[in-house]
Amino acid sequence: MKQFYLATELARYSANTFFSDPRFANLPTPLLVPVPLHWRRNWQRGFNQAEEITRALSKLIQVPNKKVLKRTRNTQTQTKLDRKHRLKNLQNAFTARRIPEHFRSVILIDDVFTTGSTAEACASTLRKHAPQLENIVVLTALRG
Repeated sequence: MKQFYLATELARYSANTFFSDPRFANLPTPLLVPVPLHWRRNWQRGFNQAEEITRALSKLIQVPNKKVLKRTRNTQTQTKLDRKHRLKNLQNAFTARRIPEHFRSVILIDDVFTTGSTAEACASTLRKHAPQLENIVVLTALRG
């Protein structure tokens, strides 16, 4: 069952973290970026949880959001893989669109953080495609 109202609730929870955690207070010119699904998985599900949370969070904290990352491979689900296999599964799985030069920080948004392999793969891709970024931080709604 698709429970879209949860995106707003998880965004509120994330907003509380954003405003209370000092690591977010001094980020220069941040941009919210959701972790993408492959187009096929997005089509099957009908939505991307990270995008829904990002949209709601953007309104709450008044930070712009942009779908910068693109998943280029339909990777197998990460749920039953250990960290080593998750990292291998995500190799070359992402590419990034241009990030406007004035953004100096990215807040990467995902719904769940388990081993950090998805966040690591996304951050690596962002570093390659946006050398102006001073900070890439991860904000997730849940810890797996």
